Amino acid sequence: MILPARTLLIALVAWFALGIAASVWPTGLRTWMWVGVALGVVTLLDALLAWRLRPPTIVRQLHDSLPLAVWTQIELQLRHPQGLRDVEVFDHVPPDCGFTGLPARVRIVPG
Repeated sequence: MILPARTLLIALVAWFALGIAASVWPTGLRTWMWVGVALGVVTLLDALLAWRLRPPTIVRQLHDSLPLAVWTQIELQLRHPQGLRDVEVFDHVPPDCGFTGLPARVRIVPG
């Protein structure tokens, strides 16, 4: 799932504040409108680029058999040709099993 970045949320709050100012001083209404259009275009372009981005390949490495009631390390290898910044990974864990370190925030280097 792709979530909005903190930068976009801050930009939307700033645009909202600019809208409040424009409601008090109507001369700023045109500025508020054009900032909103620019913000919408940039957000739409970013969403289209994210939609076209291929998902990373993921390889799970674990033993052929897992003993009961024993902690076992499972390794995930993520690869992407262009690399990705700040990916949050959560591997499926059965409901009866405990786990640590998930979700993991990682950066995928190109390759």
